[in-house]
Amino acid sequence: MRMNMHLNIRLILSLALLTCILFPASTVFAENNAGDDATLAFRSQKIKAACAAIAENINKPANIKKLVKTSILMGYSACPIIKCSIEGKGNLEQILTGAIEAGVSPDVVSKCALIAGAKNGDIATILAGAAAPAICFIIPGKQEILTMPDVPVISPVRF
Repeated sequence: MRMNMHLNIRLILSLALLTCILFPASTVFAENNAGDDATLAFRSQKIKAACAAIAENINKPANIKKLVKTSILMGYSACPIIKCSIEGKGNLEQILTGAIEAGVSPDVVSKCALIAGAKNGDIATILAGAAAPAICFIIPGKQEILTMPDVPVISPVRF
């Protein structure tokens, strides 16, 4: 009987201690939905402003690459910028090249372009060309040949 009573007291104390530990932790990780709504509204306004700027300049092909690159570098999300540019009938090559030059990885660029409605083959062709290394060349002239100085070979056998 006495053993059973000690077990009940331990169980009750353990549950009380566990409740005291877990309750504050649950309040720390609780979601704040009011702040999220305001943040989403602000981001939506920023994206709409960026899309409006892209729509104004979409007919100037020299500016599309620069506009996409600058928008992404300014902190706008890459996908909405790429999507607005493609939906506005901008030059696909300029759009994708601008995004890559801004530092967006090719897999993200291709996914965003596909979501916006671009064709797979066109995206692959453009991204394959954008990811190709630049051509390197050697300036003609006398080439200096580097040689290693005479250094004796050290062998562990001689130690």
